[in-house]
Amino acid sequence: MKIVISLVLLCLVGSCATLGVESMSSLDYPLADIQKGIKKAMPIPFKNVSRDGRAFESYPFIRDGKKLALARNQDERGMASIEIRGSSRPYTVDVSIELQEAGNPNSVQKNFRTVGYDEVMARIVLARLKSYLQGSKKSLDVVDDVRIF
Repeated sequence: MKIVISLVLLCLVGSCATLGVESMSSLDYPLADIQKGIKKAMPIPFKNVSRDGRAFESYPFIRDGKKLALARNQDERGMASIEIRGSSRPYTVDVSIELQEAGNPNSVQKNFRTVGYDEVMARIVLARLKSYLQGSKKSLDVVDDVRIF
């Protein structure tokens, strides 16, 4: 009982990170620049993008050396989920890379299940996003995608 209470207090006092999610906060850039940066930072195309453009889900991919390639019929693959949080500046970007494994490798219906998360790759995506945003010029007359002048 003491251990459970200690863990709960630790989570309340400290910051409890979600398993497998890497975050970058205090992004004081226009939403459109962050969205472009996410598309540049992830070399794999996105399967789903939410209507408001704040949630991205990639196609399944595999590592091919230092590069990423689309997964075809491999038994192991990765899936990236990227989310932009916050209603206005500064925004927070969360990146989660799920590692999936086929439940039935010899079947047509492989039934993938999550076996872990790749935090290193998520940090690389965030670093590429940060590099893109720092290299992009800030639009001084844009406030949350609305031109004020």
